[in-house]
Amino acid sequence: MDATNQLDFLGRLKADLDTYGGLLRKASGFLEEYDSQRGLTHFAARNELGSKLSALNRELDSFGARFRTNRLIDIALNQKLDAMTSRKVLDTVLEVKLEKWLQSLDMKQKQVETLQLRKDGTGLWLLEGDMLMNWQDNPGSLWILGQSGTGKSVLSSAVISKLQHDTQLFQAMKNGPPPPAIAFFYFDFKEKEGQAMDSALRRIVLQLSAQSLHPYRALDQQYLSRSNGQTLPTSQDLVNIIKELLVELGRTYIILDALDECKEHDHPQLVDFISTLHNWSKTPLHLLVTSQPRQIFTGGLESVPFIMLEPDLLQDDIRLFVVNKLQNLPSWAHRAADRVVSKSNGMFRLAACLMVEVSHCTWEDKLDKTLDDLPSDLLGIYDRFLHAIRPDNFVYAVGALRWIMFSYKYHDLDDLADTIAFDLADPTQYIYKPNRREGNQTALPKWFERLAIFEEDSVTLAHASVEDYLLIFASLLR
Repeated sequence: MDATNQLDFLGRLKADLDTYGGLLRKASGFLEEYDSQRGLTHFAARNELGSKLSALNRELDSFGARFRTNRLIDIALNQKLDAMTSRKVLDTVLEVKLEKWLQSLDMKQKQVETLQLRKDGTGLWLLEGDMLMNWQDNPGSLWILGQSGTGKSVLSSAVISKLQHDTQLFQAMKNGPPPPAIAFFYFDFKEKEGQAMDSALRRIVLQLSAQSLHPYRALDQQYLSRSNGQTLPTSQDLVNIIKELLVELGRTYIILDALDECKEHDHPQLVDFISTLHNWSKTPLHLLVTSQPRQIFTGGLESVPFIMLEPDLLQDDIRLFVVNKLQNLPSWAHRAADRVVSKSNGMFRLAACLMVEVSHCTWEDKLDKTLDDLPSDLLGIYDRFLHAIRPDNFVYAVGALRWIMFSYKYHDLDDLADTIAFDLADPTQYIYKPNRREGNQTALPKWFERLAIFEEDSVTLAHASVEDYLLIFASLLR
C-alpha cells in the first residue's frame, strides 16, 4: 500500500473509532445518570432510559453496518493495491529479462551527459522556433544537418528534454489526453554497440515497450517465440514490433542522433528505416534525425524537411559558449571573444579547441599573436595539437593513438601507458622499458589534451571529428 492510501485508510479507521468512542461515552453517561437516582425517581426514569437505550442501540446498529462496509472497502482497496503491486513487480521482472536478452545500450545516462554540455540560453532559436513547434504539434519528420562539431547532439538532448518535460505536464493533467510516447538513440563512435543499427532498433523497441498500455507484451511474445530468448530477433522482427507499438501507442516521438556515427555498413539499412518512419501514416509519428551532410543521407532522405546549421545561425550560441569559457581567464583575455567566435565558423568543437589555445596564452601582449596564429578549421587545430608534441615523443604518441582507435577493447590510462613503454630507438629491436610507464601516465594527458578523454576506466577520442581527422591523415598511424 502506498503512503497516500495508507493515510486514507488510517483516516477512515480513526473516524470510525472516534464515532464508536462517542457512542460508548453516551452509553456510560446513561448508566451513570440512572445509578445516581433513588427510589421512585429511579423507577420513573426507567422508561425514559429505555427510550434512550433503544435510540443508542439503533445508532450502534447503524455504526456496525457502516464499520463493516468501510472495512470491506479497505479490503477491496488493499486487494486492488496488492494486484497493482504484483503487476509492477512482474513488469519489472519482465523488463530486466528483456533488457538482458537484447543487451542494448541504455540511453538515459547519455542523455544526461549530453544535456549537461548545453550552456544556458543556447539553442533557443530551435526550441522556440516555428519549425520545431510545427514538428512538435504535427506528425512528420525533421532533419537537422550540420558539419562535425556544430552541436547537433546537444540540440537533440535539448529537444528530448523539452519533450520529457511536456510529457510530465500531460501526466499531471486530470482527465487530459494520454501523454505521447518518446524514444531516442544516440549513435556514438566511442561505443561499438553505439555504432550498430540493431542496437538502435533494440533500444527503441525497449523504450516504446515500457510506455505501452500492455508493457513489453509484444516483445515478450517475440522472446517466447525464440525458445525463451535462445536467439535474438532479426532487424525486420524489431521493425515489425516498432510498427505494432506505434499503432498501439498513438502519438509518438522518435529522435535519432548522429546518423553518420552509425557504422558505414549499416547506412543503407538506416536510411530504409528512416524512410519507413517518414512515410508512416497510421498513427501520429514525429521523427527527428541529425547528421552530417553525407551523400547517402542527402540522397536517401531528400524528401525530409531539414534545418542546415550554418555559421550565422549559430553565432550567438557560440558567443554565449565562448563568454562562458572566458569567465575562468584573466580579464584581458575577454577581448578574444570576437576573434574566437569568428574563427570557429559555427563549430562549438572548434571554439572549445581555440579556447584551449587562448587559455595557454600567459601574457596580454602575446594575445593578438596567439589569435592571429589560430586556424579556422578543425583539421588545422588538430594539426596544431599534434605538432605541439616533441619530435622525439611523436612516435610514441602515434602508437598510443593506434591503440585508442583500433583496439578491440577500451584501455585505461595505465594500460595505454604500458603499451608504449618501449625504447624504439632501434627499429630492428624494440626494447620493453617498464620503468617508463609512470612517465607515460603523466605525458599522455598532456599530449592529447583536446584529442582524447581520459576517464577512470577508458581513454577515448574526444570527438568524432578527431577520428575523421586521423583517418584522413592515416599515414600518421602507419
